[in-house]
Amino acid sequence: MKNYKTWATAGVALSLVGVVAGCGNANNSTGGTAPTNTTNQTVTNTATNTATNLPANATTNNTTGDSQQQTSLSTLSYSSRQKQQIVNAAGEFSITPYIPIKGVAGDSFISVRPGGYPSITLTFNKMVVNESNQSVTTGETIQSKSPVTLTNGTKAEWITIANTTEQPSLMFKINDVNVQIQPTDTGMSKLAVEQIASSMQKLQVQTAFQTESVTVQPGITVTFKVPQGWNKQNAGAGGTGGSKWVNPMNANQWVKILYSGNVGALQNPNTGKYDVTAYINTQGVTWTHVASDKLSGQFTIPVGAINNTSVGYGYAQVLTKPNPLGITVEVVAPQNVAQSVVQNVSVNAK
Repeated sequence: MKNYKTWATAGVALSLVGVVAGCGNANNSTGGTAPTNTTNQTVTNTATNTATNLPANATTNNTTGDSQQQTSLSTLSYSSRQKQQIVNAAGEFSITPYIPIKGVAGDSFISVRPGGYPSITLTFNKMVVNESNQSVTTGETIQSKSPVTLTNGTKAEWITIANTTEQPSLMFKINDVNVQIQPTDTGMSKLAVEQIASSMQKLQVQTAFQTESVTVQPGITVTFKVPQGWNKQNAGAGGTGGSKWVNPMNANQWVKILYSGNVGALQNPNTGKYDVTAYINTQGVTWTHVASDKLSGQFTIPVGAINNTSVGYGYAQVLTKPNPLGITVEVVAPQNVAQSVVQNVSVNAK
């Protein structure tokens, strides 16, 4: 559509991964220099969360300097909603999220937040876990480093920051993800943290969708999918109507429907015929499918036309009866989510 570039950039605000202030100072990290983890386990919504290293109520005795401490470990649980929030938070920076399956007795997951650098922070009652695709540095003086090999063979380091009373944090790398575990409970032994690190598993969640139906004109209804839990907002402006569903964990991910009766925007200026490729004319658009009558099609918008990190996906259709009308369903989200939305758009015109 003629004003499409404006629509594609309106209301987009980046947000998807943050360090929680005051929770064990989760910003203190030095970034993964350890070799790749040799394991690549996966957690799904339908799988039972089980650790491969410890029984549910194992007791660990620290042998790395605090031998008087004992910490009982138990299995951590995550709701489907919490898992989805973690995946949503990690999606913007293309971070593959990992979650600990084990925690100290009484610990539980609280929240995930985006960070100022491309990272996510998982906050628990008794620890903070930071994850990033990049090496994380703090700008603070490292007092000491102590290498350790986890029970699953992963190389890790205990990092102590100078001039602070904070507990040491454990740094390691799983595939391409740098991980820091910062204990916030003074009763946690180092060996317990190492066992928690060994229990980290990749999190994959299949997005659940809800069906939305929008009547754009009397007798014309557009039906499509939206990820569950995304918040609906008004997206209309001027002579254009529309609605937008925004990921509550990441304002830079959304599904948007726009519709306009601007006849001039629906016609190819060279042929005078209605043409969906004239309706969507943002620079760099790639049409992945166009109907033979050129009244409908699917497209992608490159990074930069929407924001600096995301590719946009969309479906557009031009109706000629009863009145000329252009319809666009546009998605900025991880590719598998976006394609599911775009491929299930249905326009019912009576």
